[in-house]
Amino acid sequence: MVEADWLPLLIRVVAASGVVVLASLAAERVGPFFGGLIATLPVSTGPAYVLLAIDHDDSFIAETALSSLATNVAMISYLVALVLASPRYRMPVSLGGAIALWIGAAMLLRFVPWTVAGVLAANLATYGMAFLLLRRSPPEPVTRRAVPRWYDVPLRAVLVGLLVVGVTTASAWIGPAATGIGAIFPIALSSLTAVVHQRLGGAAAAATMRGAVVANPGFLLSVLTAHLLAVPAGRWWALAAGLAVSLAWSAGLLVWKARGPR
Repeated sequence: MVEADWLPLLIRVVAASGVVVLASLAAERVGPFFGGLIATLPVSTGPAYVLLAIDHDDSFIAETALSSLATNVAMISYLVALVLASPRYRMPVSLGGAIALWIGAAMLLRFVPWTVAGVLAANLATYGMAFLLLRRSPPEPVTRRAVPRWYDVPLRAVLVGLLVVGVTTASAWIGPAATGIGAIFPIALSSLTAVVHQRLGGAAAAATMRGAVVANPGFLLSVLTAHLLAVPAGRWWALAAGLAVSLAWSAGLLVWKARGPR
């Protein structure tokens, strides 16, 4: 029987591994846009909130969601950095630079006393700059095609699982402040970028993260829903509503993609 202390870690490993495998397969077989869309679904963050809801009250979930909304500013910057850098630099350089940017932004954001209005204004401003930068940097064509091998899927799952274990285990030594950053570190997106960049090239990695930028407002709206409903409606109803909002946004993007130019 799995020890209770290891259950949250096991859930995070399985969730993160699953989302990276599915997203990378989607990027290879049906296009990078769909890989980015899958990667932004609350498959890895959702279990973390469920575990928090088991141990904490409604107010705690509301405050945590507000913190996640603020940290989304760092996430947008991280995604844009990957879109711009992946076609131009090798994977370790582009991914390492984006991670460094995320960490620096997340640490600075922790010192701001956020309100709902302030956090929404910060996100909207960051979205505006992000879409402006991406508009000036048109996507490069994806020319490389992956050759499937029997061990690809299990190998990806193992590698992502090891990364999650490493980050989580390190929290015992790096302290609570750094652990707070590590708990919402974009493990799934970083792993997906590494896999797609290595197998399909930098243009495919950039296209995948470009899709994640478009899908990211769904995450913002879902966490905002959880924050606003956690206290008046209860944390479980709030999380369920947040999940519904995220799925609705993704479904809308699928319809838009199906009707738009390919």
